[in-house]
Amino acid sequence: MIVRMKKTYLVVQKKDVLPALKTLRDLGVVHIEHQETVQGEQINRIKDDTTLLKQSLDILAGFQHEVKQESCPAWPEKVEEIIRLSSEMARHKESVIKWQDMIDQWKAWGDFDPQDFHDLAEKGVYLHLAQMSPAEAKNLPPAAVVIRLQTTKSFVRCLIASKENLDLAHLSIGLPPLSVGQMSSLQDEERIKIQECEKRLKENYRHVPSLREAWNARHEQLRFEEIIAGMRKEEQLSVLKGYSPAENAEQLIKTAQKEHWGILMEDPADADNPPTLLKNPRWIEMINPVFNFMNSIPGYRELDVSVLFLIFLSIFFGILIGDAGYGILFIILTAVLHKKLGVKIRNQAPFFLIYTMSLFAIIWGVMTGTFLGTKLFGAWIKPVVPWLTDNKNVQLVCFLLGAGHLTLAHVWRAINRINSVLALAEVGWILIVWGCFYFTRMLILNEPLPKFINIILILGPGLVILFNQPRKNILAGIGLGLGDFLLNVMSFFGDTVSYIRLFAVGLAGVAVADAFNQMALSAGFNSFLAGILAVFVLVVGHALNMILACFGVLVHGVRLNLLEFSSHLGMEWSGVEYNPLRKKSDL
Repeated sequence: MIVRMKKTYLVVQKKDVLPALKTLRDLGVVHIEHQETVQGEQINRIKDDTTLLKQSLDILAGFQHEVKQESCPAWPEKVEEIIRLSSEMARHKESVIKWQDMIDQWKAWGDFDPQDFHDLAEKGVYLHLAQMSPAEAKNLPPAAVVIRLQTTKSFVRCLIASKENLDLAHLSIGLPPLSVGQMSSLQDEERIKIQECEKRLKENYRHVPSLREAWNARHEQLRFEEIIAGMRKEEQLSVLKGYSPAENAEQLIKTAQKEHWGILMEDPADADNPPTLLKNPRWIEMINPVFNFMNSIPGYRELDVSVLFLIFLSIFFGILIGDAGYGILFIILTAVLHKKLGVKIRNQAPFFLIYTMSLFAIIWGVMTGTFLGTKLFGAWIKPVVPWLTDNKNVQLVCFLLGAGHLTLAHVWRAINRINSVLALAEVGWILIVWGCFYFTRMLILNEPLPKFINIILILGPGLVILFNQPRKNILAGIGLGLGDFLLNVMSFFGDTVSYIRLFAVGLAGVAVADAFNQMALSAGFNSFLAGILAVFVLVVGHALNMILACFGVLVHGVRLNLLEFSSHLGMEWSGVEYNPLRKKSDL
């Protein structure tokens, strides 16, 4: 559910602002909303400090090793040193690449000093490095002495010598700045400098805890400074505005009385934009990682769809993956990661979400007889529900899921509007959804329309036109309702058809799995090498298919919830995350 909020004003004396903020931080329930523009030199300076500290910590993260920790009181100088060493190391690495390109370009010509060419030219002997076609090599001036270094069918690489300064600019490739040996020496010097930078950065890793502590302190100071800048000032008083959960109101009032603050708590007005705090049982909170990944937060006045999102995403996952073998592999891989990383990760919800969704993939795979495709174990694994092996029936299931999913959205809206004639309009939209289902079934599955379709076609649009935009002027309301019907009826049909993506993606996954199975079976297991090749094809092929299937869930399974279902529910996902002032460390 979405926790009810109270708009909160706290009034404190200016001299007590900082202690008050520390008390609020320890309380950890007030989401601050700025009333003034947040700006100032102090804020900019602290932002720069946090940026530099974060940059230095990111640099040192690449040099992690066991080392005794040391404090770093003069962290600004240390941060400057770390960033400078990183820049120098990057510059030296670029030089290594540059010299390597030069070496690769000239090593085929041998190791020579280009200065010798200039010295000989001063003495009347002119040398040119040239690369030309065999035909051009035959047409050189008689005064030119050609020393062939390499000859192929397409080119001749040679040294041209003469006592005359011949015009060979069209053939000459010029000279390198240094000999290959000199370039290699300079490259080695750059590598040594890189090693020196790496050594010093590795030594600085011992300061990571101290730098992290400095970042946390500056980050907290920045938040305090931004809050102070965003408060409204009235002579010797400062007014802080925020939102706090209604369930914490008594606790906040007692704190205000104890600290001698002025406090006002009231329900948010329609023009306010309170933050959204979701609070659900732990089994429902499994879906929160998906919301976080998609950066989708319901608005404060919108609905909490966590339960339906979890249920239908799990069903969609089962159909899109569509393979019991893949479901088992997902559970095994997740269990391994859970065992290795579970202690380090505070939020265990992602692991249990994958366990749950994988179970649905196993169930669907068992019903359809799909285990790593249908061909590999087809002789032993039979579908529990043979009816689902017919593509036409699977498409029907997808359309039924779609109609049911969208119906739930309008039922929910009808319940919320039960005291208004708008609930009748939602009944009309539900009938239109099922009308779209029957027309979809007719057009795609060649099934006849039911006899009661006329009732749906009359009653559904009629309820929408009459009650979707109720007005005192009945004709005006009917006109607006007619406009809503005409604008939305085709999108309703498209949304219903959209659920066929579950069938299409699931079928494609099975087809890809069977294609790799066929390749492996064609290679056979008659010999050791053939067996290795077959196993390699199976492992790589199914791993790739599992990855593609996961993308399919993200693109299609999540979309059906976030777009089709949410649009019918009237959700815009326009919420602001509840982020109270509290003591925390982000690094």
